[in-house]
Amino acid sequence: MRDLTRWLRKQWQGINFRKIVLLVGVFLLTAMIAQMFSLDVAFLFAGDMMAYFELFAIVTMIAARGQVRLLIQISKDWLRRAAPHLPHRRGRLREILTRAARALLPAKSDDEDGLAGALA
Repeated sequence: MRDLTRWLRKQWQGINFRKIVLLVGVFLLTAMIAQMFSLDVAFLFAGDMMAYFELFAIVTMIAARGQVRLLIQISKDWLRRAAPHLPHRRGRLREILTRAARALLPAKSDDEDGLAGALA
């Protein structure tokens, strides 16, 4: 143990400010290089994860498409079987759409007043 302390005293006797700054610089450079390599690995793993997420999204969409297709087919079959028992009015959909369009669109007299005011 005495030999170790003598060796340390001998090594630290000639140390000055310049050597300390150089040593800190070497440590900082080493840490920067280590972080740079780990950052590259992090980007590599992030790219892999994004590819996995994209594949998962594609598989999920394909599965959902199959589920929706089956649901629509079952609904159509159910409506075909139930259609004779449901009250049916011809043109009911067109009537509903016309009422909705009239409710959303302004009256023609309002439209003309607004146009004349905008051009004046």
